[in-house]
Amino acid sequence: MRASLKLSLGVNLVGRTWAGAVAFLATPIYLHWLGRENFGLVAFCLLLQAVLGFVSAGLSDSANRKTSAVEKDGPAAVVEQQFAFLHLAWLVGLGLGVVVAGLSGWLAHHWLQLDQIGAGSAQRAILLMAVVMALQVPIDLYIGIFLGARHHVAANFALAGTATMRALVSVGAVIFIAPTITVFFIAQIAASLIAVVVCHVALRRGARGQAKPAWRTTWSNVRASLDFSRGMTAVTFSGMLLGLADRIVLSRFLRLDEFGVYSIAVTLANLLYFLISPVSATFYPEFSRCIAQEQKDRLIQLYHQACQCIAVLVLPAGMILVFFGREVLGVWTLNAAIATEAAPVVALLVAVRMIGALNTIPYAVQFAHGWFSLVLGSNVAAIILLLPVLCYLAIHFGAIGAATGYLVIALPFLGWMVWRLHRRFMQGEAAHWWWRDTAPSLALSAVVAGGVKYLEPGGLMRTGQLLWLGFASASTLLIVAVANPTFRDQGRRFFRGPRTTEAS
Repeated sequence: MRASLKLSLGVNLVGRTWAGAVAFLATPIYLHWLGRENFGLVAFCLLLQAVLGFVSAGLSDSANRKTSAVEKDGPAAVVEQQFAFLHLAWLVGLGLGVVVAGLSGWLAHHWLQLDQIGAGSAQRAILLMAVVMALQVPIDLYIGIFLGARHHVAANFALAGTATMRALVSVGAVIFIAPTITVFFIAQIAASLIAVVVCHVALRRGARGQAKPAWRTTWSNVRASLDFSRGMTAVTFSGMLLGLADRIVLSRFLRLDEFGVYSIAVTLANLLYFLISPVSATFYPEFSRCIAQEQKDRLIQLYHQACQCIAVLVLPAGMILVFFGREVLGVWTLNAAIATEAAPVVALLVAVRMIGALNTIPYAVQFAHGWFSLVLGSNVAAIILLLPVLCYLAIHFGAIGAATGYLVIALPFLGWMVWRLHRRFMQGEAAHWWWRDTAPSLALSAVVAGGVKYLEPGGLMRTGQLLWLGFASASTLLIVAVANPTFRDQGRRFFRGPRTTEAS
């Protein structure tokens, strides 16, 4: 693994872990000051942002890939491509904001199961959320541009800085101004505006010496990239719908306070994404470059390294949450009732997230090849099967039923996706993926985390629980990392000292 690639991976890991930690720490503060029902409304608005965020995600991934692909044509071509997508992002953000504003009345009066919150207050909150969504599209686009141009520090500064600013401003607003939902979302808008200005200044500084392209030129570049963008957006939309189907259904059938508790479980399970996304963000542009330059051997090498990084970073953390979910929730929320209620849901959702993690790098290789049909078809098939099951289980069994439905649907698709990828692009590598990249880390994570849970002393106070969690996490991660070929080799080279600038 090249030194530059390891540095990029480290930067992405720090930046995204920071963003996840900020959200993790801010959540119990919002819950305490806003109350369970208001927090449920915040969770619904964030769900709404995620549902329609498929467009910005598709644009961001497209900008990432296209910026990497045109790098060989010189700085002027890169700048031209960047501003092409930036203009489109502003138009899309404005359109999404108008759509959400138009739906705010229907959502507040006919969708949400409100108790103490009035429909008028809920509608105002959704209107303010529409503004946050409109600003989020260009922010996501800036991050995609920075990643495609290998400006990983700038990308993670934008990501972590935006998350930190939103958390600090929002926490300060609800504590020192008023603990209301309106104040919360006004603070979110203010933080988003600051983030947009800072990102744009950074982009302009990076393009120093290059003239800003004319609108006609940038629009022609956008049209040339629409085929990829349409495919990426379709895949992202189907993936978002598949990933958010449980919350969409439960937001209709659960009271807002119950939906807020389920969102707590989702927030904890989603912490794994902050370990998954740094690996994907680091390797995806490199996959695109290898394919553009027809370096198949290098692509296969990077593919296995990325899969092993996912296995070492995600599987130990996931198994800790599966076995110690109630303890983590108790330490995090300081609420024993919520911890007991949400712990079984956390275990099921974490298992689903781990399955998704193992699919992440195969997805990235398919997207780098510009092949969307497999992922799109699989997502559509899963949605058709999942939605009726989720509706039935959510109505009859609530949150635990919806999470169980996810796990039942997710398992068959893992094997199907990986088999099809290797058959088309990497024949003969499927056994390597399973027996070297995945299975050892999965088995060791389960055995070590489960063993430490079995040996946990009874009657531990909160400090003792925290220390035991630290011991369980550190021991699981260390054993899995030492057993992994890539991490073991890199660790040996680190302690012996590098002999060359590139390690195989």
